Amino acid sequence: MSPSLPVPSKAALTALRGLVLGTSCTLALITEDRRRRINHALNVIENGDKIRSARNYRPGGSALAVALEEEALLENTIFPWSIPPEVPAKSKPTPPPSKEPQPPKQIAEAQEQDLRDLARGKLLRFPPPDSLTKWRSEDPQEAAKLYAFPQVSDILALIHDACRNKDLRKADIALYRMLQAYELKLAPKTLDRPWIEASALLCRTCQELGRTDGAADLLRQLIATGPLEESDYFDHQPLLLIDSLLAQQKKESPKGTEAPELPDSARSPKETLDICIDLFLPVLKGKPTGSNHAVFDIGARLLDASFSLNRHQHLIALHRRCISAVDSDTHEFTLSFIVNLHKHGEYKQAIRIFLAVFTRMTPYKESVWDMVPDVIACVEKAHGYKSARVLKVLVMLFSGTRQLSTVWVIKLLNAHWRREQNFLELEALFNYLFAANLQEVVRHPDGVYRFMIEAALEAGKEMKAESYLEEIVAQEPGIAEDPRILGLFARFSAKLGDWEGVRRAFEAMKVHDPSASMSRSKALVAVVKIYSMEHTVSQTEAFLKSYTDELKIPVNVYIVTLMAKQYGSIRDAEAFIGWLEYCCGLGFKVDGNFGNAILFNCRFRWNYPFRDLRTLYRKLVALNPDFVDKHTERIMKHAALSNSKYGGKTARGRVLSLRTTPTLHPLKRKCLENFDVLLAMKEALIYHRPGVALSVYKRAVFDRMRFSQEALKLAVQAQLSMPDKSRVARACSLVRKQQDAGNDVTDAANYIMVMHLKELYITGDKKVVDSNLKKAIQQLDHLGLKVSDRLLHRAANVCLQSEHIIGAISYAQQAASSQSEELGYNLDSFKISIRAYAELVDVEMIGTLIQKALAKQYITDHDSRVALKSARERVQRTVTTQATDRERSTALAMIEDALDKQRMAREDLQKQRVLLEGEVIRIMRKAALDAGCPPVDFAEIPYLGGKAKAKPKIEVEEKADTDMFSELLKVKVDRKPVLCAAKPSW
Repeated sequence: MSPSLPVPSKAALTALRGLVLGTSCTLALITEDRRRRINHALNVIENGDKIRSARNYRPGGSALAVALEEEALLENTIFPWSIPPEVPAKSKPTPPPSKEPQPPKQIAEAQEQDLRDLARGKLLRFPPPDSLTKWRSEDPQEAAKLYAFPQVSDILALIHDACRNKDLRKADIALYRMLQAYELKLAPKTLDRPWIEASALLCRTCQELGRTDGAADLLRQLIATGPLEESDYFDHQPLLLIDSLLAQQKKESPKGTEAPELPDSARSPKETLDICIDLFLPVLKGKPTGSNHAVFDIGARLLDASFSLNRHQHLIALHRRCISAVDSDTHEFTLSFIVNLHKHGEYKQAIRIFLAVFTRMTPYKESVWDMVPDVIACVEKAHGYKSARVLKVLVMLFSGTRQLSTVWVIKLLNAHWRREQNFLELEALFNYLFAANLQEVVRHPDGVYRFMIEAALEAGKEMKAESYLEEIVAQEPGIAEDPRILGLFARFSAKLGDWEGVRRAFEAMKVHDPSASMSRSKALVAVVKIYSMEHTVSQTEAFLKSYTDELKIPVNVYIVTLMAKQYGSIRDAEAFIGWLEYCCGLGFKVDGNFGNAILFNCRFRWNYPFRDLRTLYRKLVALNPDFVDKHTERIMKHAALSNSKYGGKTARGRVLSLRTTPTLHPLKRKCLENFDVLLAMKEALIYHRPGVALSVYKRAVFDRMRFSQEALKLAVQAQLSMPDKSRVARACSLVRKQQDAGNDVTDAANYIMVMHLKELYITGDKKVVDSNLKKAIQQLDHLGLKVSDRLLHRAANVCLQSEHIIGAISYAQQAASSQSEELGYNLDSFKISIRAYAELVDVEMIGTLIQKALAKQYITDHDSRVALKSARERVQRTVTTQATDRERSTALAMIEDALDKQRMAREDLQKQRVLLEGEVIRIMRKAALDAGCPPVDFAEIPYLGGKAKAKPKIEVEEKADTDMFSELLKVKVDRKPVLCAAKPSW
């Protein structure tokens, strides 16, 4: 019996079925992929046939190129990198190429032919349709291969051939292929050794052949791919490449000729500098080895170029690369670098470099000593940034060698105190100095104690201030009579209202030299300033004379400015002029403080129009440039922005007409003082650039600028001006951040509500209007914020527009009560109240308001006249039944009389302006002559009202034979035309 056949198991059958199915699917996928590629190639041919068969087809046009681009969007491998050879129509199909790689010579010849075809435009000049169709349709696979990107080995062979022959055309082709490989991400991902060596060879060859631009692009692509070995980086000769790029920017064409067409001439100096910096700062795999002075020299040149072109993004990296390239001492280089950072406004970077370098460096003490003022200035301008660390580093550097300047130590302590506002931290810093032996560290320890006493009094720690005074008196008993220390206690007593204590402090001051006398004068300024806040001008004048006459305290320029503002506040022109003339005769130098006092009062007290104020400013500058300073420029800029009826270019033209320095730092807009920030934000808002205003504010907050309600208010205004649906929420976020920091945000919050009331829909329903207003005001009450009088006036104005007269009067009374005043205490209150009571024809209140307004300075304002005219119209057209004709006529007569008096007041104000300007110019002209300035004749200056230089007259020689035209030419051209009332006879 024959043996039975083996029966396969069920599992084996299942495996066989799976194998067959998998193989079938794989073959199907391969077939589908090949079919898709063939279809793409056939679509290209069909599109070409359709385009060439079109009526508007022109050989050599760009229609086929567009079709190829459409196909290239679908398949990356069919882009025509090389042009296929023309195949005759009757020729047989080209046999498939062999698998053996072509020799480099054939590749080079093919690439060279590509470049010639590209230059001649043969990419668009295809053979006739019949031959091209047959060639493409005979072997689609071969057609697709012709459009494939070259292999890496082909590119390397092309590079070596071009570099070996020093052929510029081949080098350009190789450079193009290599850059395209980077762009298409077809370069080796690991950047193997043959690729890097070929890149270095090509980079050097391009530099030799004058293709520095291409070499720079090649090296930048290599650096961007990842970390490099230091040897591979230097094989590309980057230093020579950077030197060539920098040298090309220095080439200038001679005058009167066109600029030469250099390979890299299309790039601007800033773009070239950015390229050089990228080439100079690669990411290396290890730390630089050895000393390389060439790297240091190139880095120093790049730093100089960065400062000159205001490209500050890579300053720290360039400096770090320079000092790491050499082993020698580079502290002198670092010192000059810090000074340059300070000059160009990079305050924080200068401080970081100082702390990073000099904490671990032992430099020469003399060179560092000369650089310390720049570092301290950076700390002050950066709002106390790292002031404590800077002070500790200075103590460490100069301990045992030299004593620190007292001014330096006080500035650093003050910067730390202003930034942190934490007396415990300040006390800890003082204890650090005390532990380091304060007598040896600082030249004059009493100055440090004096500052600590002042800070303790500001912090409300009087006992601590007394203890500091006892310590310094124990060391130097004469300090107890020092005017500088007693002046601090006098100012503290003045804030408390203890004027007898102030008098005792000044009487205890002993004067031993002129400096002590000036210290008494400075201390008196702060006291008089506090006294003037709660007393009248005559009382302030008597208080000042009691100290200057009885205690023989001299007057300084700050007292001049203070009292000038006092006289200007009551518009006493005679007293103001007499005070200026008296101060000029005291003998001290007349400087910008006088100009500031004059322009400030002329603008705010006598309401000079901008043009008149600008003329006065220009006259002061013409008499003596020392009569104005930076603060004077700020006054004029504020006047130009505030008095501008229109914004944008109109306001910018008014500011530019002053010819002052720009407010913002040209680059960073950072580390500015409060008044600079406010002025910069106002400029941006007037120029309709709210985004710039917001960026200035946010940068200032980031730099720890002292809080300013006005700055926050301007930031809220800028945010509400943005075209953003969430602008209100963003504005509230700005306010909330400052409130969480413990700052008073009343003004900013009220401003948001004022803007909300402006957008409030005004209806005729009084109940709806009153309800909406109460809801808006209650929101501030829930937040615990004070409701400002401006918000209440805005609510009263809304009621007035909706004919809710009683509500308008109620809100106006609430605003006056919040300031402990009566109706009509300012212009806004007067404008609302006079119109509301005119609507009711309340004769008694109209008369009271008019009498109060005539006693105020705002009566000369144009808006007060507009309010009176509006009140007159309301009295005439009101339909109230309670007013009689007699009351109506009485009210009209009172308003007419007020209008006449208002007009007379404006005329008197104009007369005072003319008198004030003439006397001020007379006084300042005398002061300029006493200072040695040459005399100035305003009549010779055109922009100050003088006449321009007369143009030369046209003279025509007389001839024997003249005609009518030649006779007309003899008329002098400067004769004024005659205006005739009647028609001319001719």
